[in-house]
Formats: sequence, C-alpha cells, structure tokens
Amino acid sequence: MKIIAFIPARKGSKRVADKNIRLLGGQPLIAWTIEAALATGLDMDVVVSTDSPEIAAVAKHYGAQVPFLRPEQLAGDTTPTFDVLEYTLDALKTAGKDYDAVVLLQPTSPLRKSIHITEAMKLLEQPDVRSVVSVSELDYPVEWSMMLPEDRRMDGYIVQNEQALRTRSQDFPKRYRLNGAVYCAKTADILQHKSFYMRQGTSAYIMDKMFAVDIDDSFDFEYAEFLINR
Repeated sequence: MKIIAFIPARKGSKRVADKNIRLLGGQPLIAWTIEAALATGLDMDVVVSTDSPEIAAVAKHYGAQVPFLRPEQLAGDTTPTFDVLEYTLDALKTAGKDYDAVVLLQPTSPLRKSIHITEAMKLLEQPDVRSVVSVSELDYPVEWSMMLPEDRRMDGYIVQNEQALRTRSQDFPKRYRLNGAVYCAKTADILQHKSFYMRQGTSAYIMDKMFAVDIDDSFDFEYAEFLINR
C-alpha cells in the first residue's frame, strides 16, 4: 500500500506557546514523531500540515515533507483534524499523489515508537479491519471516577457505588482509553466515514502507557522529559 503519514501541527496553542517546536529531550517536539514515522521503513510519505513557516522549516529539517501551508480557515482552535486531513488529501491528489492508507500521527505523542506504527499498520492489513486506533490501559477503575455537584458532596456517588468502593483495583476488569498516538485507516474508508471511528471494522491497538504520553501542558513536558532521561 502507498501510505501517507499525516502529522497535523498548527501554530496556535493555548496552554503551551509554540508547543510543536518546543524542545523535548534536546530536539523539537514534532521531531520525535517525524523520526518515528521515517524509521518504519514503510512505503510512506511523511507529510506535515501546518500554518507556520517556522514549524514547516523545522519539519523539513528533520526529513518530513511540507508541500504547502494550510489556509487560515483550517488553522483555528476548533478546526476538526479530519477537515485538515481531507484538504491535504485532495490537494495532494490534484498534484498527482494518491494514497491507499492514512496514518495520523499527532506530534503531542512523542514517545510513540516506529514499531507501534508498523504494528498498527499490520492490523490494518487484516481483511475485516478498516481502521485501527491506539489505546492504553486505564490507571484506575472507571467505577472510581465521578462527577461532583457544586457543593462537592459525594453522598450520591457513594450510595450508588458502595460495592465498587469495597472492591480492590486489581479485581476490576481491564479497561482501556484512547491515547491519541496512532490512527490508521484505508483512505477510501476514512473519506467515506469522515472519521477513524467506524461502526464496523475498527480495531484497537494496545500500547503500554509509558509510550502513550500526551503532551497538553507544561507538566506533560516535564513528565515526558523524565521518561526520556530514564
């Protein structure tokens, strides 16, 4: 299959300024994802979509393609990632580049390795699989989570969950969360469904939580730096 590794990296960031090019472990955040994609050995174009000439320059330096800057209307806080992906696929198809499959790699998952990408793509080769989404095991039982009222009283939660509160964490069944590190799909399917989450044919790819750190704020940077140093 001819594959596009799509890395969305807009300039704006509310919590951390210039997040995608902030240094982590001695190199820009986005570089970790570019290097992981290039190291897979797959027949894959690594394409960064950004509205920033500075991010584009960094991406090219680390070996990614930046065929164009995305338009301003696709660079807002609320712009869906799929809209940017669809725009990119259409523009590249017009330029003569067509792809059988898409791998979405968000730069905010810097500890994801090339093996995770290749293993997820291997799952996509199965005849009944149309999309692959990476997940990690939850740290705590979901029964121990709650919504608090304004007065922060836990009475209602305790009444409804008394048995769960008496249960050891290891006695609950394993549950998993989306981790945002790897998304794969066949191009025709994602363009038809406009999502990686398809009602039929979506398979989970399980990753150890150590590799699934999601960079959202300064604490996440510090935690990722700690793991890299270890």
